[in-house]
Amino acid sequence: MNWNIYIHQALFAFHAYLHSRLGTTPFYLQYRVEPILPSTSIVSKSVTQVEITEVAKHCQKHVLILEKYRFDMQDKYYKAMK
Repeated sequence: MNWNIYIHQALFAFHAYLHSRLGTTPFYLQYRVEPILPSTSIVSKSVTQVEITEVAKHCQKHVLILEKYRFDMQDKYYKAMK
């Protein structure tokens, strides 16, 4: 049997299990956050259109900054190659 293929999943399941004697999970004791299981929804409320627009603007601003840095680095590269 190939037990080593499933050892990580088994350990995670053990650490995510709520132990009655501890009153919490071993995962929480180690990391101070509860584990997010694949069956757990991480979205507690629906996302509004305003939030989507804000995130899009935030991402667009950072992409423009990245383009500036890319062009700056490209210029430095070409100057170094001369």
